[in-house]
Amino acid sequence: MTWNLNEVETSNNKNNNKKEYKKVEWLKTPGSYTMTINSMSTQDDNPNWQGGTPYIEFAMYTGDGRKITARFYQPKETDKPSSADFKRKLLKEFLVNAGVTEFDNIDDSMAQAIGKRLQCVFCTEEYVGTDRETNEPVVRTALKYKFSKKMGQTIKYDAKYNKSLSPDQHKDFQELHRIWLDSNKTTEDDVVFDDRDGVPTMRDADNLPF
Repeated sequence: MTWNLNEVETSNNKNNNKKEYKKVEWLKTPGSYTMTINSMSTQDDNPNWQGGTPYIEFAMYTGDGRKITARFYQPKETDKPSSADFKRKLLKEFLVNAGVTEFDNIDDSMAQAIGKRLQCVFCTEEYVGTDRETNEPVVRTALKYKFSKKMGQTIKYDAKYNKSLSPDQHKDFQELHRIWLDSNKTTEDDVVFDDRDGVPTMRDADNLPF
């Protein structure tokens, strides 16, 4: 399924207003901000993408140089009509608020947004991730794009936009963490006690000196 953002003419100004920042500091605090769109990419530009739903992602900066991205997932054939319409509307409103007026060619429409300014609200969202070193399930928090307004319009952040794990998600996390604890539990078969020097210590049975 494609984006289908309506048919219109496009701009020839591709990336002319792209603003570069030497040092990247990521935006970490939820709130409303005036943003400048710096660049656009898709899943094809991501070397770590391992399949899944295609997306369009815009990199944006605050006035003081803090960076954040807004990712828009492409509608899927399996989406309910209401879900697919929501995804299209979310992207189109973002582009319209950035000053894009023509949508005949999706690539050109994206290019029109580069260098444009708009007001955005970002909120936090909890999700279950995995510790890279231990594979332990952990609850992480991401800062995500919520909605936007044109420059000069009123926009307001509300803490109620922040999203915690649902009761079912929290229950699933607890079960995943229990399984991880069980699989990483140290048992008496794995260790022996060594009381040399009069100090009892636990030693790995695989590393015994005999």
